[in-house]
Amino acid sequence: MRRTLPVIVLLVALASWTVREWTLPREAPPADTLQYVRERPRVEYVRTVDGDTLVVKVNGKEERLRLLFINTVERGEPGYKEASDALRGLVEGKTLSLEHEEGEPERDRYGRLLVYVYADGLNTNVEMVRLGWTRYWTKYGRSSKEAEFLKAEAEGRKRGRYTVREAGSNGHK
Repeated sequence: MRRTLPVIVLLVALASWTVREWTLPREAPPADTLQYVRERPRVEYVRTVDGDTLVVKVNGKEERLRLLFINTVERGEPGYKEASDALRGLVEGKTLSLEHEEGEPERDRYGRLLVYVYADGLNTNVEMVRLGWTRYWTKYGRSSKEAEFLKAEAEGRKRGRYTVREAGSNGHK
């Protein structure tokens, strides 16, 4: 009985906590970020992390963004600084808006919003491909803007910048 009493107390406490967690209303994400993104809001540029990640203010809250369907070189790889500078040049000082891809998750495993970023109306995801800093990256699926990405990739290939990512698992032919 001495051994079972603590187990019973623990099980009752766990059951109580579980029921409370299931029945209490959950807090909505701040400003319903995904709905806000669906409305293609203007956001404020904060900084560039690398060639496919930005920090912006959405509804006054800093958010990390991962640009959909591109994958630039990582820190320490050739072209990292140049790809980061290229993205910064596309977005800094511009009017930015975001678009979510229907059917894609809202966030990646690092908590970054997965979006298309428009700078003065220009799709920067596609533009990074056109400039040759990345390929159209289909590892996790295909874009509804695939035709734009493929055309941009054909142009970007001529620039010959993304040879480090050339061997990546893009998956499209």
